[in-house]
Amino acid sequence: MPHVIGRFEQLLIAEASAAHTPLAGTALKDNRLRECADLSVIGVWERGHFAIAGPEILISPETVLVLAGTPEQLRAYNAWVGAADQVSAPVLILGGGRVGQAIASVLAKRNIAHCIVEQLPELVQASSVYVIGNAEEEDVLRTAGIMEAPAVVTTTHDDDLNVYLTLLCRHLRPDIQILSRAALERNVPTLHRAGADFVMSYASLGANTIWNYLMHHDVLMVTEGLNVFQVPLPAHLAGKTIREAMSHCAPGCHVVAVRTAGQMQINPEPSMRLPPHADVILIGTAKAEQELLQIWT
Repeated sequence: MPHVIGRFEQLLIAEASAAHTPLAGTALKDNRLRECADLSVIGVWERGHFAIAGPEILISPETVLVLAGTPEQLRAYNAWVGAADQVSAPVLILGGGRVGQAIASVLAKRNIAHCIVEQLPELVQASSVYVIGNAEEEDVLRTAGIMEAPAVVTTTHDDDLNVYLTLLCRHLRPDIQILSRAALERNVPTLHRAGADFVMSYASLGANTIWNYLMHHDVLMVTEGLNVFQVPLPAHLAGKTIREAMSHCAPGCHVVAVRTAGQMQINPEPSMRLPPHADVILIGTAKAEQELLQIWT
Protein backbone atom coordinates (compact mmCIF):
# COMPACT_ATOMS: atom_id res chain seq x y z
CA MET A 1 0.00 0.00 0.00
CA PRO A 2 1.23 3.55 -0.66
CA HIS A 3 3.07 5.35 2.10
CA VAL A 4 2.74 9.14 1.96
CA ILE A 5 6.15 10.82 2.07
CA GLY A 6 5.15 14.40 1.31
CA ARG A 7 2.25 16.79 0.83
CA PHE A 8 2.02 19.81 -1.44
CA GLU A 9 -1.34 21.35 -0.50
CA GLN A 10 -3.96 18.83 -1.80
CA LEU A 11 -1.31 16.88 -3.72
CA LEU A 12 0.13 13.80 -2.00
CA ILE A 13 3.42 12.17 -2.92
CA ALA A 14 3.61 8.52 -1.91
CA GLU A 15 5.80 5.47 -2.36
CA ALA A 16 4.56 1.93 -2.95
CA SER A 17 6.32 -1.34 -3.65
CA ALA A 18 5.41 -2.99 -6.95
CA ALA A 19 5.92 -6.49 -5.55
CA HIS A 20 2.78 -8.67 -5.67
CA THR A 21 0.84 -6.06 -7.67
CA PRO A 22 -0.44 -6.12 -11.29
CA LEU A 23 2.29 -3.60 -12.13
CA ALA A 24 5.23 -5.97 -11.59
CA GLY A 25 6.60 -7.22 -14.88
CA THR A 26 4.99 -4.50 -17.00
CA ALA A 27 6.17 -1.33 -18.70
CA LEU A 28 4.58 1.91 -17.56
CA LYS A 29 3.01 2.41 -20.99
CA ASP A 30 1.27 -0.98 -20.82
CA ASN A 31 -0.36 -0.92 -17.39
CA ARG A 32 -3.87 0.41 -16.66
CA LEU A 33 -2.98 2.54 -13.64
CA ARG A 34 -4.14 5.83 -15.11
CA GLU A 35 -7.38 4.26 -16.28
CA CYS A 36 -8.15 2.45 -13.02
CA ALA A 37 -6.98 4.96 -10.41
CA ASP A 38 -6.34 8.22 -12.32
CA LEU A 39 -2.96 8.18 -10.61
CA SER A 40 0.45 9.14 -12.00
CA VAL A 41 3.69 7.26 -11.53
CA ILE A 42 6.15 10.14 -11.45
CA GLY A 43 9.27 8.12 -10.77
CA VAL A 44 10.70 4.79 -9.70
CA TRP A 45 13.33 3.63 -7.25
CA GLU A 46 15.49 0.61 -8.06
CA ARG A 47 17.74 -0.29 -5.13
CA GLY A 48 18.57 3.32 -4.30
CA HIS A 49 18.63 4.68 -7.86
CA PHE A 50 15.83 7.07 -8.85
CA ALA A 51 14.54 7.64 -12.39
CA ILE A 52 11.83 10.00 -13.61
CA ALA A 53 8.98 7.90 -15.01
CA GLY A 54 8.94 7.29 -18.76
CA PRO A 55 6.67 5.07 -20.87
CA GLU A 56 9.41 2.51 -21.53
CA ILE A 57 10.42 1.97 -17.90
CA LEU A 58 10.03 -1.65 -16.84
CA ILE A 59 8.64 -2.33 -13.38
CA SER A 60 10.18 -5.23 -11.48
CA PRO A 61 9.13 -6.76 -8.15
CA GLU A 62 11.99 -4.76 -6.58
CA THR A 63 10.71 -1.45 -7.96
CA VAL A 64 9.37 1.19 -5.58
CA LEU A 65 6.89 3.49 -7.31
CA VAL A 66 6.69 7.20 -6.53
CA LEU A 67 3.04 8.21 -6.97
CA ALA A 68 1.27 11.56 -7.12
CA GLY A 69 -2.42 12.02 -6.45
CA THR A 70 -5.22 12.89 -4.08
CA PRO A 71 -6.24 10.76 -1.08
CA GLU A 72 -9.16 9.44 -3.16
CA GLN A 73 -6.81 8.42 -5.96
CA LEU A 74 -4.50 6.61 -3.53
CA ARG A 75 -7.51 4.72 -2.15
CA ALA A 76 -8.47 3.80 -5.72
CA TYR A 77 -4.92 2.49 -6.20
CA ASN A 78 -5.30 0.32 -3.10
CA ALA A 79 -8.57 -1.09 -4.42
CA TRP A 80 -7.00 -1.80 -7.81
CA VAL A 81 -3.91 -3.64 -6.56
CA GLY A 82 -6.05 -5.66 -4.15
CA ALA A 83 -5.64 -6.67 -0.54
CA ALA A 84 -2.18 -7.63 0.66
CA ASP A 85 -1.46 -11.28 1.30
CA GLN A 86 -2.03 -12.18 4.93
CA VAL A 87 1.32 -13.09 6.49
CA SER A 88 1.39 -14.56 9.97
CA ALA A 89 5.20 -14.86 10.28
CA PRO A 90 6.80 -12.00 12.19
CA VAL A 91 8.98 -9.26 10.74
CA LEU A 92 12.54 -9.67 12.04
CA ILE A 93 14.27 -6.71 13.69
CA LEU A 94 18.01 -7.24 14.05
CA GLY A 95 19.06 -5.13 17.00
CA GLY A 96 17.10 -4.23 20.13
CA GLY A 97 18.48 -0.75 20.75
CA ARG A 98 16.42 2.44 20.58
CA VAL A 99 15.95 2.23 16.79
CA GLY A 100 14.90 -1.42 16.91
CA GLN A 101 12.52 -0.75 19.79
CA ALA A 102 11.02 2.25 17.98
CA ILE A 103 10.34 0.10 14.92
CA ALA A 104 8.83 -2.60 17.11
CA SER A 105 6.54 -0.01 18.71
CA VAL A 106 5.24 1.15 15.32
CA LEU A 107 4.68 -2.43 14.16
CA ALA A 108 2.83 -3.25 17.37
CA LYS A 109 0.48 -0.27 16.87
CA ARG A 110 -0.34 -1.65 13.41
CA ASN A 111 -0.85 -5.18 14.78
CA ILE A 112 2.08 -6.53 12.73
CA ALA A 113 3.84 -9.48 14.33
CA HIS A 114 7.55 -8.94 14.92
CA CYS A 115 10.55 -10.54 16.61
CA ILE A 116 13.66 -8.74 17.83
CA VAL A 117 17.06 -10.46 17.72
CA GLU A 118 19.30 -9.01 20.42
CA GLN A 119 22.50 -10.17 22.15
CA LEU A 120 22.09 -8.24 25.41
CA PRO A 121 19.37 -9.59 27.73
CA GLU A 122 19.22 -6.26 29.59
CA LEU A 123 17.70 -4.61 26.49
CA VAL A 124 14.77 -7.01 26.39
CA GLN A 125 11.36 -5.40 26.91
CA ALA A 126 8.18 -7.28 27.76
CA SER A 127 6.20 -5.59 24.98
CA SER A 128 7.95 -7.51 22.18
CA VAL A 129 8.96 -11.06 21.26
CA TYR A 130 12.72 -11.63 21.47
CA VAL A 131 15.33 -14.16 20.45
CA ILE A 132 18.49 -13.71 22.51
CA GLY A 133 21.58 -14.29 20.39
CA ASN A 134 24.01 -12.95 17.83
CA ALA A 135 22.26 -12.06 14.55
CA GLU A 136 25.53 -12.74 12.70
CA GLU A 137 24.98 -16.47 13.33
CA GLU A 138 22.85 -18.31 10.80
CA ASP A 139 21.38 -20.63 13.43
CA VAL A 140 20.12 -17.66 15.44
CA LEU A 141 18.44 -16.17 12.37
CA ARG A 142 16.80 -19.48 11.55
CA THR A 143 15.54 -19.79 15.13
CA ALA A 144 14.08 -16.29 14.87
CA GLY A 145 12.22 -17.26 11.68
CA ILE A 146 14.26 -15.84 8.82
CA MET A 147 13.01 -18.52 6.44
CA GLU A 148 9.36 -17.50 6.90
CA ALA A 149 9.62 -13.77 7.68
CA PRO A 150 8.15 -11.34 5.12
CA ALA A 151 10.79 -8.70 5.91
CA VAL A 152 13.87 -8.02 8.00
CA VAL A 153 15.20 -4.72 9.37
CA THR A 154 18.87 -4.27 10.31
CA THR A 155 19.10 -1.53 12.94
CA THR A 156 22.55 -1.68 14.52
CA HIS A 157 24.59 1.53 14.81
CA ASP A 158 27.52 -0.17 12.99
CA ASP A 159 27.20 0.22 9.22
CA ASP A 160 29.77 -2.53 8.53
CA LEU A 161 27.70 -4.93 10.61
CA ASN A 162 24.52 -3.87 8.82
CA VAL A 163 26.21 -4.59 5.48
CA TYR A 164 27.18 -8.07 6.68
CA LEU A 165 23.70 -8.78 8.07
CA THR A 166 22.14 -7.62 4.81
CA LEU A 167 24.40 -9.93 2.80
CA LEU A 168 23.63 -12.84 5.12
CA CYS A 169 19.85 -12.30 5.01
CA ARG A 170 19.87 -11.90 1.22
CA HIS A 171 21.87 -15.14 0.93
CA LEU A 172 19.45 -17.06 3.15
CA ARG A 173 16.31 -15.50 1.63
CA PRO A 174 16.73 -14.04 -1.88
CA ASP A 175 13.04 -13.05 -1.91
CA ILE A 176 12.80 -11.27 1.46
CA GLN A 177 12.32 -7.51 1.80
CA ILE A 178 15.32 -5.96 3.58
CA LEU A 179 15.40 -2.53 5.22
CA SER A 180 18.62 -1.22 6.70
CA ARG A 181 19.72 1.68 8.83
CA ALA A 182 22.73 3.76 7.71
CA ALA A 183 24.56 5.90 10.23
CA LEU A 184 26.78 7.46 7.53
CA GLU A 185 25.47 8.74 4.19
CA ARG A 186 28.47 7.34 2.30
CA ASN A 187 27.43 3.79 3.21
CA VAL A 188 23.97 4.01 1.61
CA PRO A 189 25.13 2.76 -1.84
CA THR A 190 27.09 -0.06 -0.20
CA LEU A 191 24.00 -1.26 1.67
CA HIS A 192 21.99 -1.21 -1.56
CA ARG A 193 24.71 -3.23 -3.31
CA ALA A 194 24.65 -5.69 -0.42
CA GLY A 195 20.96 -6.31 -1.14
CA ALA A 196 18.95 -3.82 0.91
CA ASP A 197 15.66 -2.76 -0.70
CA PHE A 198 15.38 0.39 1.43
CA VAL A 199 18.06 2.27 3.36
CA MET A 200 17.15 4.74 6.11
CA SER A 201 19.86 7.39 6.29
CA TYR A 202 19.98 9.75 9.25
CA ALA A 203 21.63 12.42 7.10
CA SER A 204 19.07 12.32 4.28
CA LEU A 205 16.05 12.06 6.56
CA GLY A 206 17.26 14.99 8.64
CA ALA A 207 18.19 17.13 5.63
CA ASN A 208 14.83 16.55 3.94
CA THR A 209 12.88 17.39 7.09
CA ILE A 210 14.81 20.61 7.77
CA TRP A 211 14.64 21.72 4.11
CA ASN A 212 10.88 21.16 3.85
CA TYR A 213 10.28 22.98 7.13
CA LEU A 214 12.29 26.02 6.05
CA MET A 215 10.77 26.24 2.56
CA HIS A 216 7.18 26.58 3.86
CA HIS A 217 5.52 24.54 1.08
CA ASP A 218 7.11 26.49 -1.82
CA VAL A 219 9.27 23.47 -2.54
CA LEU A 220 8.88 19.90 -1.32
CA MET A 221 12.08 17.84 -1.32
CA VAL A 222 11.10 14.22 -2.03
CA THR A 223 14.69 13.12 -1.66
CA GLU A 224 18.06 14.76 -2.14
CA GLY A 225 18.13 16.26 -5.64
CA LEU A 226 14.44 15.60 -6.36
CA ASN A 227 11.87 18.32 -5.67
CA VAL A 228 8.22 19.15 -6.12
CA PHE A 229 8.06 22.84 -7.02
CA GLN A 230 5.66 25.48 -8.28
CA VAL A 231 6.23 27.79 -11.26
CA PRO A 232 3.93 30.59 -12.55
CA LEU A 233 2.94 29.85 -16.14
CA PRO A 234 4.66 32.29 -18.55
CA ALA A 235 2.16 34.36 -20.52
CA HIS A 236 3.41 33.06 -23.88
CA LEU A 237 2.51 29.47 -22.89
CA ALA A 238 -1.13 30.23 -22.02
CA GLY A 239 -3.45 28.25 -24.28
CA LYS A 240 -0.84 25.65 -25.14
CA THR A 241 -1.22 22.03 -24.08
CA ILE A 242 0.96 20.61 -21.33
CA ARG A 243 2.66 18.46 -23.94
CA GLU A 244 3.49 21.53 -26.04
CA ALA A 245 4.66 23.56 -23.03
CA MET A 246 7.01 20.79 -21.92
CA SER A 247 8.24 19.80 -25.39
CA HIS A 248 11.50 21.79 -25.17
CA CYS A 249 12.14 21.18 -21.48
CA ALA A 250 14.49 18.70 -19.88
CA PRO A 251 13.10 15.16 -19.62
CA GLY A 252 13.74 15.21 -15.87
CA CYS A 253 10.57 17.26 -15.18
CA HIS A 254 6.99 16.04 -14.95
CA VAL A 255 3.80 18.11 -14.50
CA VAL A 256 1.75 16.74 -11.59
CA ALA A 257 -0.83 19.50 -11.09
CA VAL A 258 -2.12 22.82 -12.42
CA ARG A 259 -3.67 25.44 -10.15
CA THR A 260 -6.01 28.18 -11.37
CA ALA A 261 -8.10 30.55 -9.23
CA GLY A 262 -7.44 28.53 -6.12
CA GLN A 263 -8.48 25.22 -7.71
CA MET A 264 -5.87 22.51 -8.22
CA GLN A 265 -6.23 19.90 -10.96
CA ILE A 266 -4.06 16.93 -10.05
CA ASN A 267 -2.59 14.59 -12.67
CA PRO A 268 -3.87 16.53 -15.68
CA GLU A 269 -3.80 14.92 -19.11
CA PRO A 270 -0.94 15.99 -21.43
CA SER A 271 -3.59 17.29 -23.82
CA MET A 272 -4.92 19.78 -21.24
CA ARG A 273 -4.64 23.41 -22.38
CA LEU A 274 -3.02 25.65 -19.81
CA PRO A 275 -5.16 28.62 -18.77
CA PRO A 276 -3.72 32.13 -18.30
CA HIS A 277 -2.36 33.06 -14.87
CA ALA A 278 -2.03 29.41 -13.85
CA ASP A 279 0.57 27.94 -11.51
CA VAL A 280 2.17 24.69 -12.64
CA ILE A 281 3.34 22.15 -10.04
CA LEU A 282 6.12 19.89 -11.26
CA ILE A 283 8.42 17.20 -9.93
CA GLY A 284 11.96 17.03 -11.18
CA THR A 285 15.63 16.85 -10.46
CA ALA A 286 17.42 19.99 -9.35
CA LYS A 287 19.20 20.19 -12.71
CA ALA A 288 15.97 19.80 -14.71
CA GLU A 289 14.30 22.45 -12.53
CA GLN A 290 17.01 24.97 -13.36
CA GLU A 291 16.83 24.16 -17.09
CA LEU A 292 13.03 24.57 -17.10
CA LEU A 293 13.24 27.95 -15.36
CA GLN A 294 15.76 29.15 -17.94
CA ILE A 295 13.54 28.02 -20.85
CA TRP A 296 10.25 29.34 -19.41
CA THR A 297 11.65 32.70 -18.36
